[in-house]
Amino acid sequence: MLAPGEGRKVVMIALSMCALAHVRRKEMRKRWLGKLSDDSDAQGIVDHPAFGYLLENTMTFGLAYAIDRVMPIADNKRLFYSFLNLVVRGWLIVNTTLVFEKIAATMIWPHVPYFSAKKPAQDFKTLFRDYMRCNFPVEIVNSFMQCVVVAGLSDHQFDKLIVNPEPVKVLPFLGKFIISRIIVDVTFGVAHKIMHENQWVYDNVHKLHHEHQTPRTQTNLHFTWLDQFLEAVAPIYVALSTLTAMGLAPNRYEQTLLALPLIYFESCSHTGKEIPIVTWLPFMSPLADWLTGCDQRLIEYHTRHHQLYRCNYSISPWWDKLMGTYRIDLPEHYDQNASYE
Repeated sequence: MLAPGEGRKVVMIALSMCALAHVRRKEMRKRWLGKLSDDSDAQGIVDHPAFGYLLENTMTFGLAYAIDRVMPIADNKRLFYSFLNLVVRGWLIVNTTLVFEKIAATMIWPHVPYFSAKKPAQDFKTLFRDYMRCNFPVEIVNSFMQCVVVAGLSDHQFDKLIVNPEPVKVLPFLGKFIISRIIVDVTFGVAHKIMHENQWVYDNVHKLHHEHQTPRTQTNLHFTWLDQFLEAVAPIYVALSTLTAMGLAPNRYEQTLLALPLIYFESCSHTGKEIPIVTWLPFMSPLADWLTGCDQRLIEYHTRHHQLYRCNYSISPWWDKLMGTYRIDLPEHYDQNASYE
């Protein structure tokens, strides 16, 4: 998957990011541990930012690599075969990230406090119902659309992008990822804001999702299927289409490496606590956070949207700060620990 010599670049960048995370460890830990004692090095290994950096990147990019190695490639001559393949691939990407998010929140960082003790129902019947009316239809629609795209490729394009893609080069890939990240944030923010400003759309498409006023992992299943498609899937299509229009069409390897961290980021925004493995630019996160502060109160930012509604419309804070719709503090009278009805 990596071009010759690119593995060394990956190791060099990773080591540099771990070193920067170590230097900034006290400041970075405040993101999820709050006020620290003077001897912050007394925290456990899981609370070292370098640990979070390595775990996040191993999970996201490692899973993308594993899925691409294990799953057979699409076939533009056998579309039903490709459709089934894409359904399984999509199921693995989404549900593996949800399981990892849940494990991280409850088993690796159980000591990190939730923003609220209030939580939605998580019994099996509720989860299964939500999955069947939300995630499953989206997986079917998404796989069908990808089959249409595959069928529309010429034999030359199909061979270049799917069958015999060029190995990944680190720096060009990071450029594509940054472009995709920005496009997803803008598209998500615009579509999401429209859902709140148009009363009919809010009532019929988005209102169900806001039944979870203090999100948890299971909130990722609690959408109408159209809502999840417009928020989670459509922005990634816009990003990949824009890259293609710019002459930077991602091949099969890059598509998975781009899409999985973006989907993971969207899912983890509903974790309900500030776990340290959710970052705006995962492979370069210590540097990006140092330069821009982009990872500060990242999950709390989206939790506030669920509590206050008319703010924090994007999936990343920078867009709302730019648009003047960013809010992070609750009103004094707000009882975020009130029980669900």
